[in-house]
Amino acid sequence: MKKLFFVVLYLLPVMSFAQSTPDKAVKADNYTILRLLMINQQEEILLVKYKTGWLTPSLRYNENQSIKGALDSLAREFGYEITVPQLRAMVTFQFDFMPVVSIRTHYAAHISGGKLKSPKDVQEVKWVSRKEAEKLMALPETQAVDAIRLTTMQILNHPETIWGGSFLVPETGTACKMQEPFYPVGRSK
Repeated sequence: MKKLFFVVLYLLPVMSFAQSTPDKAVKADNYTILRLLMINQQEEILLVKYKTGWLTPSLRYNENQSIKGALDSLAREFGYEITVPQLRAMVTFQFDFMPVVSIRTHYAAHISGGKLKSPKDVQEVKWVSRKEAEKLMALPETQAVDAIRLTTMQILNHPETIWGGSFLVPETGTACKMQEPFYPVGRSK
C-alpha cells in the first residue's frame, strides 16, 4: 500500500503537467507570413503600397485554415480569383534582437477572374512590370526589410525553381544580412 501511495504521489504532478502542456501550446502565437505573387495575363505583378512601402500582398497566417484557403482569401481581398498557388520560396528570418525564427513562404498564382479592388488597409494597389516592381520595392522611403524584395526578385528571375534561404533581420534599418544564400529546394511546374 505504501508503494502504491508513493507511485500515485510521484505520477500526479507528471500527469498534471502533461495535461496542461496542450493548453499552453494552443495559446502560443505561432505564425508564418504568406506572400502571394499574383500575375496577370500580361505577366505583370500586383504590388501593394503598405505603410512600409511597395510589396507583394501578404498575410499573417495563424488561423485554422488551409494555406490554399488563406491565399484564396487574400486574393479575394484584392478582387481576384486565382489559379492554385505554387510554392516559390521558403525563407527564414532570424532576428538580431530576439531569440525567435519566423518562416516566410512565397507563393505565385495567375489571375483566373475578377476585377482589381483596393482593400481599406492599403494606400494603393497596381499592376507593374517586373522591372518596375524591383524599382518600387527598392525606393529609399521603403521601411520593409530588403529580404522581401531580394526574395521576390529571386523568384521572378528564376521562376522554375523553388528557393530556400535565411536572413538575419536587424532591430533597426532595413538591410538584412543573408545568413544562407538562396539555394534550390525543388523545381516548380
